[in-house]
Amino acid sequence: MKLIQLPFVTSLLILLASPLTLIAQTYDVGDIVSNQALVRRDGEVVNLYDLEGKIIFIEWFAWWCPFCQAAAPEIRDEIVNYYKERGGTPEGIEIVHIGANLQSMQDPQTNNFIQTNGIEFAIDDTNRQLANQFLATGGQPLFAIINGVANSPSHAQWELVFEHDGYGNLSQPVTTFRQQLESVLAGEQTFPDKMGFDEFFPRAFRLENGWYFQSAAPALGLINVSTFPWIYQPSLGFWYIDDFAGMDFAFDPTMGWLYIHAYPYLYRYSDGAWLYYEEGSRAPRYFFNFSTSEWESN
Repeated sequence: MKLIQLPFVTSLLILLASPLTLIAQTYDVGDIVSNQALVRRDGEVVNLYDLEGKIIFIEWFAWWCPFCQAAAPEIRDEIVNYYKERGGTPEGIEIVHIGANLQSMQDPQTNNFIQTNGIEFAIDDTNRQLANQFLATGGQPLFAIINGVANSPSHAQWELVFEHDGYGNLSQPVTTFRQQLESVLAGEQTFPDKMGFDEFFPRAFRLENGWYFQSAAPALGLINVSTFPWIYQPSLGFWYIDDFAGMDFAFDPTMGWLYIHAYPYLYRYSDGAWLYYEEGSRAPRYFFNFSTSEWESN
């Protein structure tokens, strides 16, 4: 008897003998999404974390999919253009819409879909490497919303806010998307703690009763810091010293607020003039005004 080996039987046996590789979904709503390299169709690489401060709305599509064809123009008009015309969400947060193509090859049809629906940020995800991290269903369209806003009281930065498989199964898709996008609140501003005198003048020589001698720049000489951030300098009077966002200010009773980081060069806010203080001048003090190219005194 002659043994005949059937090709399809061999293939079936190999398939049954091979372990199946199952793709596990990585992220659920509330999880923190890791940084991702997003390669645009024009070749530019944008990292997800480069979009810090924005809300990222990803839409996966295939050009031939009827639900994708229904979703794309509505998202263009009612999400992308809607928020662009309003300067972002009611919280003032910009929306970045990313269209992720799932169909390999067939570039003419895909390009037509992208252009027709005004997708400005388009990437290819034909192997579903990105999509499967969110929804490993094999379907389309898919949607994910990620918060890139730091210090938001509503969501952690890079938190997955929303994900959904399908479009026709949403009774009010635009309303659903807007609710999720607008649930992200703007980040709360944080400011550094005010600097103490020792941090502001680290090389000042301590005397007694609140008096210091400051010889390093700004060379103010003898100063009293008992009421810091107000300091008293015998010839200059009381000055208000503040440190905010790296800028140093002083308040002079005669000239008002000054920017003194470049002392003895001063910027006077009342008239927008840069001045040079002739150190050592007393009663009167002499300043060269760079706006008028003249010396003035007070």
